[in-house]
Amino acid sequence: MIRLSLFTHLVRLAVVVGVLLIVDTANAVSATGTATGTTSTGSDIVNVNANVNDKVQVELYYESQCPGCREMITTSFYDAYQKDGFLDMVDVTFIPYGNAQESPGSDDDTLYDFKCQHGPSECIFNIIETCALNKIQCPYAKFEFINCIENNDENRNVDQDYEKIALNCAIKINLNDTVVEEIKMCSVSKEGNELEHDMAVKTESLNPSHTYVPYVVVNGVHSDDIQTDITDSVFDYVCKTYMGTNKSSNCPSPTTSATTTFGFEEKEDKKDNVVCYRSDHHADFNNNKNNVDNDNDNDDVIAATTTTAVLRRRQRLM
Repeated sequence: MIRLSLFTHLVRLAVVVGVLLIVDTANAVSATGTATGTTSTGSDIVNVNANVNDKVQVELYYESQCPGCREMITTSFYDAYQKDGFLDMVDVTFIPYGNAQESPGSDDDTLYDFKCQHGPSECIFNIIETCALNKIQCPYAKFEFINCIENNDENRNVDQDYEKIALNCAIKINLNDTVVEEIKMCSVSKEGNELEHDMAVKTESLNPSHTYVPYVVVNGVHSDDIQTDITDSVFDYVCKTYMGTNKSSNCPSPTTSATTTFGFEEKEDKKDNVVCYRSDHHADFNNNKNNVDNDNDNDDVIAATTTTAVLRRRQRLM
């Protein structure tokens, strides 16, 4: 039987007792308001800033291992973060909870159990990402770490080497050893459990509720037009939405998206959004907390979500 690293055991244990990820709301990539999820009326440009130089508030509700979330982060958001002056115009909040389900822990009412749409591996990558968002100070380094994880999280085998992937990403963006250790400790902490509960509440408070991820809210508003435009280019969207004087020099000049050929107007086609629908979720969490996923006969695959089940599992592996 495969023996896993202590870190992998701890992370898997932490996931089952409900330790996922949260976002550092005190740093530049942070929430500055509660998303209402209301639908905009008409324009896809949301200008509700009290002051002209107020930054655009972009919230990305997502989950690891969702192909659509990965695509949005590694393309639209990645391109934006390469542009000088992007964060002078916008505050970005990454909220890695998505279509997860939360339930009070069976053994300790102070903890919460979480079940993720794509299985335990998704929860583990979520905890690594959120702890990084919480512990890394530089907003650009936060994104670089998330982008790196998203480029390396396709494997859904629960027994993969998460520590190696996280460490490689940390090395790639030159994180110091202290921060790396803080991320590891956060991944198995009660603090992370409580913070992730707050993120679950934030996600479930969207009105109307989200039906898929990635799900984008701008200045408290979600609409199909906003979702499509940010999928195409969050940088271009922020450029046309931000009304302040700190606009990036990389922002495109105002142009129309339509061209005319032989007297006929032709509008640029926009690509379809790739999302993970909430309706694709597994059976109701509260009715299946103690069930083990039988899709894989390998005894090393964990699908149970209760603390007791995982403790027994861990004892067998040790």
